[in-house]
Amino acid sequence: FAVIGGLVSLTMREHPEMADAARDLQDRILALGRAHDYVRLHKGHGMARPSHSSLRGMLDELLRPYQNGDSTRITVSGQDLRIDDRSATPLALFFHELATNAAKYGALSQPGGRVAILIELGEDVVLRWAERGGPAVASSPERGFGATLVQMSIGRQLGGSLDMDWLPGGIVVEARIPRSAMAR
Repeated sequence: FAVIGGLVSLTMREHPEMADAARDLQDRILALGRAHDYVRLHKGHGMARPSHSSLRGMLDELLRPYQNGDSTRITVSGQDLRIDDRSATPLALFFHELATNAAKYGALSQPGGRVAILIELGEDVVLRWAERGGPAVASSPERGFGATLVQMSIGRQLGGSLDMDWLPGGIVVEARIPRSAMAR
């Protein structure tokens, strides 16, 4: 992921007119790299050992830059569950896209804006992202690149479904993922 991020940086320097798009791509690559590094095996003292495998732990790592020193800005509640390298990448992309959009256009773009993430465990894992305190939001008939990535992450990579509600107080996104897709 670091090498790919470096290639994007080089391209950005050669083509400054693409800087905004390249920065967005680089941010996505770095988020995926952090998630992959979070769950991958680490070598230490001659043997491989698992790193981290907690969804809440990965969310803490991934969303830390958006907290701005205020741990109530983004809260995570509900049960924790084990994830692995197969699920960490699409989950990281899903949450990174939601956080980036919230920081640009949603609740995290406002000083008093908040995001609540709820994890519910059952036969499926339900991940609920709810924004409040941001500007009024409206559904767009055009699906942007970020929305396409979110849909691909949940639907194609994890075999889940996605529901988005643009409520006056902020967007609510609910992903329903088969529990078996979270860890082998």
